Parts: sequence; structure tokens; C-alpha cells
Amino acid sequence: PARAPAFRAAGASVHMIIAAGRDLPLVEPPPVLRQRLRQSFPDGHRSSTSRASRLLEVVAALVFDSRRQQLGLAVRGAGDGL
Repeated sequence: PARAPAFRAAGASVHMIIAAGRDLPLVEPPPVLRQRLRQSFPDGHRSSTSRASRLLEVVAALVFDSRRQQLGLAVRGAGDGL
């Protein structure tokens, strides 16, 4: 209730920013800037396929259970057979 005016003001600001963004022309950055950005962020221009495969590697590492460590009762699923 007391925050409603502040929330409305913040929402209005967001709408103004979005509207201003629609009016701005999009231009290609100069080649020099593109090269500097690539040098500053060397991993940023990797293909999306390699990023996706890296994400899969991370997920696999997080969920892999080698069963080398003894876990407490009911930590592993009941249907695991162990």
C-alpha cells in the first residue's frame, strides 16, 4: 500500500526507458571497437554450440554420482538398488 506510488514511479521509469530504446537507431560498431571487444573478452565469441556443450559438461559433473562416497540414509533414490 505505502509502496504503491514508488512501484508505479519505478514502472513508469522502465516504460520510458523502453520507449526511448525503440526510438534509438541501431548502428554497427566500428571494426576497431569490435576487435577491442574480442580481445577484452576472448571467450565471449565462442559459438553457441560450444557454450551449450560446456553447460552440459557442468550439469553432468554436478549430477554424476560415482557412488564412491557413502551417503546418508535416503539420500539416493529408493529405486537405485543400493
